[in-house]
Amino acid sequence: MEVEPADHRPALLAPQEVWEMSTTTSHHHARSLAGHDVRNAWLSALLLPLAFAAGFFAANGVMSALGYSGDVRVPPSTAAVVAIPAVLIVAVAAAVSSWFAVRAARQGDRRGWVPAALLSAIAVVFALQNLAAYLFSW
Repeated sequence: MEVEPADHRPALLAPQEVWEMSTTTSHHHARSLAGHDVRNAWLSALLLPLAFAAGFFAANGVMSALGYSGDVRVPPSTAAVVAIPAVLIVAVAAAVSSWFAVRAARQGDRRGWVPAALLSAIAVVFALQNLAAYLFSW
């Protein structure tokens, strides 16, 4: 059904026709967004070295705030308190990668789980390493 415009402009330029033409959708766009999320999941792996450095500085900052210097042996309970911010900071990098992996998976692209699994495994190993240091520091 073609609507005759009131000002007798050609039907191609009528606002109704322009609106109808701009409502088309494309599934290709959703697929490219999934690829973008996969790329961001891999790029979030670059946060890992920054997270390790930030965790190191946070742990040293907490130790300094508690009054310990670098050459003093700290009690295990203090070491556990110091390790918590460091582990949480490293876990943020894994969480960011997992967030992008979930977004990509919702759009049908499961490739984002590879960097998310790698960063999650590294975060778990880092946490276990700190737990082992706490348990065996007696």
